[in-house]
Amino acid sequence: MMQGGQGIVKSENDTRDYRAIQLPNGLTALLISDMMLLDGCSESSATNSESNTTGTTGKGDDASMTSDSDSENDMQTDDDEEDTSDDDIADRVDDAGSKGKRSKDKEDKRKKHGERMSAAALCIGVGSFCDPPDIPGLAHFLEHMVFMGSEKYPDENDFDAYVKQFGGNSNAYTECESTVFYFDIQQKNFREALDRFANFFIKPLLKRDSMEREILAVDSEFEMNLQSDNHRKEQLMASMAKAGHPMNKFMWGNKYTLNEMPLQNNIDIHSRLKRFHRVMYGARFMTLAVQARETLDTLQEWVTDIFSAIPDKNPLTLQHSTSYTKVGVLGGGRVTRELKVLGVAGEEHPRGGADLVSYHHNSSTTGDSPLTLTTLRVKPLAYLGWLIGHEGGGSILSYLKKRLWAVGLTSGNTEGGWEHNSTWAAFSISIVLTEEGLAHIFEVITSIFEYLALLRQQGPVKRIYEEIQTIELNEFRWQEQIDAVDYVENLCDCMQYYSVEDYLTGDDLFFEYNESAFYLTADLNICCAAYSKLFRITKLYTTAACKTLVHSLVTSRLDYGNAVLYGISDRLLHRLEMVIAACQNRLVPRKVNILLFSNSFEDKNVCNMTEYWFKTPYAVEEAQPNAEFHLPMFPAKITDTDQSRLWYMHDRKFNVPKAYVNFILQSSCVTCSPFCACLTDLFLKVLTQNLTEVAYAADAAQLSYVVTATDNGLVIKLNGFNHKLPKLFETIIDYIASFTVTDDMFEAMKEQLQKTYSNSYLRPSRLVTDIRLSLLQSPYWMALDKQQFLTVVTKQMLIGYVHQLTGLVFVEGLIQGNITYKEALQLEAYLLKQLKCKPLSKQLLPELRIVSMPIGETCARVKSFNQDDSNSVIINYYQFGTANLRDYTMNELLTMRMDEPCFDILRTREQLGYGVFCTNHNTCGIMGLSVTVYSQADKFSMDKLDEHIEKFMKEFLGIINAITPKEFQTLLQSLSTLKKCEDTHLGEEVERNWSEVLMQTYNFDYLYKQLLEIESFKLEDFREWYKKYLPGSSKYRKLSVQVVGHQKEDKEKHGSRSPSPWRYQRPQLEYMPVDVMKKVPVKRYVVANIKSFREHQPLYPVSKIV
Repeated sequence: MMQGGQGIVKSENDTRDYRAIQLPNGLTALLISDMMLLDGCSESSATNSESNTTGTTGKGDDASMTSDSDSENDMQTDDDEEDTSDDDIADRVDDAGSKGKRSKDKEDKRKKHGERMSAAALCIGVGSFCDPPDIPGLAHFLEHMVFMGSEKYPDENDFDAYVKQFGGNSNAYTECESTVFYFDIQQKNFREALDRFANFFIKPLLKRDSMEREILAVDSEFEMNLQSDNHRKEQLMASMAKAGHPMNKFMWGNKYTLNEMPLQNNIDIHSRLKRFHRVMYGARFMTLAVQARETLDTLQEWVTDIFSAIPDKNPLTLQHSTSYTKVGVLGGGRVTRELKVLGVAGEEHPRGGADLVSYHHNSSTTGDSPLTLTTLRVKPLAYLGWLIGHEGGGSILSYLKKRLWAVGLTSGNTEGGWEHNSTWAAFSISIVLTEEGLAHIFEVITSIFEYLALLRQQGPVKRIYEEIQTIELNEFRWQEQIDAVDYVENLCDCMQYYSVEDYLTGDDLFFEYNESAFYLTADLNICCAAYSKLFRITKLYTTAACKTLVHSLVTSRLDYGNAVLYGISDRLLHRLEMVIAACQNRLVPRKVNILLFSNSFEDKNVCNMTEYWFKTPYAVEEAQPNAEFHLPMFPAKITDTDQSRLWYMHDRKFNVPKAYVNFILQSSCVTCSPFCACLTDLFLKVLTQNLTEVAYAADAAQLSYVVTATDNGLVIKLNGFNHKLPKLFETIIDYIASFTVTDDMFEAMKEQLQKTYSNSYLRPSRLVTDIRLSLLQSPYWMALDKQQFLTVVTKQMLIGYVHQLTGLVFVEGLIQGNITYKEALQLEAYLLKQLKCKPLSKQLLPELRIVSMPIGETCARVKSFNQDDSNSVIINYYQFGTANLRDYTMNELLTMRMDEPCFDILRTREQLGYGVFCTNHNTCGIMGLSVTVYSQADKFSMDKLDEHIEKFMKEFLGIINAITPKEFQTLLQSLSTLKKCEDTHLGEEVERNWSEVLMQTYNFDYLYKQLLEIESFKLEDFREWYKKYLPGSSKYRKLSVQVVGHQKEDKEKHGSRSPSPWRYQRPQLEYMPVDVMKKVPVKRYVVANIKSFREHQPLYPVSKIV
């Protein structure tokens, strides 16, 4: 570690300079000068002296422009997510635009002056805990409202427009004790953006008419999150908090709390909002972090000039900060309860969305505020999370898996504002249960408390703490940069808690083993005795079995949060008390132990430079020069046979001892039928379980892997410290080559896969994507298609299929980073040798083709599967057809210009829903554009949503026609600057190159080519381009995919569906009528059966955008 200015500790790999200052008004700022290019050259700030005007940003979570490649049906073996989406085939732009490090100078082949985004984030030490009791959700509402114009910049969407215009994005969020705002923008516009940003806090307008509309946005956000099991659990915990405690508050806010309730109580919400801002948004509560390619002196001058105008406030004693830290959230005494929660879709459930069990305790009963500087430096909850969440041999998960009771376990404290604040800290253990595990729930609970009793008896172990400490220190030593906006967002929050020297390290490092301040033993006592809460979230508990907990809930929850608590019952469990009491006196259990890590990755080589954990070298390999005495700028093809093709690139830019190993096993099996697609998904589920214990030691040492299935085959990806990657790679390949599964594990994984499929179509956001791709892509299999085959799949079928899948393949790979040419060849050779695969002929290579939509409008409207969910979603997709790189770049430019008015008009002005955005599509080489709106069935019909989107598309034509040549040049410059932005870390460069390999375009220099195309764009061409998306164009092809939520009156009339046992579920899409006679300027088609529609439409030839 190194010390920067003012003793700020930073990584030796960090080339940025830091300075902390405090303004006269009390605001604390951290200045980050990013003057050093990755090639070691310092760039003068004189190159960034150009000034600019105007701006924008999206404040909603879904306000960002996105772009996809539509390969969204992959299964991940790490099971971190239950959905079938994967981002491996990354599109050419992300939500901040395409990034790259490409030079126009072909002779030098290096970009000497790369672009970087500048960013700022401001944290206010005031959050929802400060809501007045008569206006729940006011802090969250104010966070929305400050975006609606200021006295200096009065236009309602001024900040949004400015930031978007110059390639940036923004957002904000409200926590219990803090509110964070952040944005990024191109460097030359950073100072002006800072001024607009600061005026949020200097003098926002908070206009009454804007307020009335933004209440609807907050309400829509609340409605969207009602179906989140995680949010439901939080609301339940809040409802059980002691009356008057800040944790008992309803913090979201919605239409009732922000409009109807104030009207009933004769409260002027507008004046109270302004007063809340005046009192709470004080400079002394604020911490600001800014990063730019400017000198520290320049940044200090800017920050001082701009942010000194924020008013100071008198020090406040916030009402939640002292009164409740000694008593505990749930009050005194001993409480142990089981809470059965009727699960929704399992979206927040770890590792596949199965049944979740969580144990909560209130650590504030120790008598100290859990969020103190001492505990932040010691990190006792993180230590405990390491022990309980361990997945290797001898762990509690290993014990449960051997009995087929569980397939996943996570534990710890997220350190987010809800789980860790000045009044309490939560520690959770979440277990993904099998059906057998649910049947043995008390044995599972007993095992958990036995393990806790063991840890309690053992007490804190300094050796283990120091090992964890060293792992984190090594990771910090070789820490790579992340996007500036993510970096400052995290830092401004850390600045609220840590001393100046620990601003950069406080969140990451285990500083000291301080047993006097180490309340781990007390934590374990509490885990084993005091405030244990058991949440059983499962679809097995029907509404009839779960009486709504009305009598003991706070009235406020019933008034405006009752839907969150739907399907909850509460009872004291004497048996659970007995389990806990028994474990308190238990000696070391015979069933579990705390053997922490395996040495299976032990290195036999001897090296002077070693890291602590595995005693193996951390070294940056010397690059081998080629004949021309320079390294290639792009990946080079080092093997090319009938069996395999390998691309290789040695890193010379980031200089970290890390590497990335990516392979795809192209096979005709993966998507040839829904049956094979189901078998592939099942194989990946089992493989994950087989690898868990073996791979965990590598994971602990910051190595990671993922195995996914794309439409073209099986993808294996690894990254981390390169000295251990070969061993991990060989382990994964060995497990694939010798794949096996027990009968019990096979049945358990079928069960888990069923839940994964069910969860994917229960969520409208996933169902709408599944339907759109099913209509467009051939072949493509929805979760509904694959699910029906789970009942007929046998163990023998699966094992036979895996041999078939890996036996006839074409292997293609990309190996990049701190790894030698020889090592890369050895990895490829090992894969081919172990799998014993034969070449797949070119005629059998999988080919994906896209349906050519009919001229006019095509509509597919279906009912949501979840009858308790009012959320609706509509995607209007406009298909253009085959395209080249110039066309694709023009479409990027169009989407970039459309993004801000799309959000401003459809979300802010029309208030159609909380999530509104446009997307640039590359669907297997076929280009398109879409507009997506998330709404609620109680508020807007699908016809009305579609009508508003089409009205916007016509209105946007007027916006384009009004663009001046100067504004068009600014737009071109913004997109060009995004293309020139440097990669912040090695993985960013690798993913862009890997995308080219997966799409088989090998256009590694496409960013350079796009820059040339941008220079040739004309305004008139841009206008004509957009007209192709409007009705009347000979190329107008629109597909509207609509998933309709359930209105509240439907639920009252028909009740809720009682979920059937998973083995018998065969749900079908419920198509809804569409008015084909509706007056529209083009012919309208209605989809009544996806398979039939796709079979009767022509297909585009196999296409690639090059």
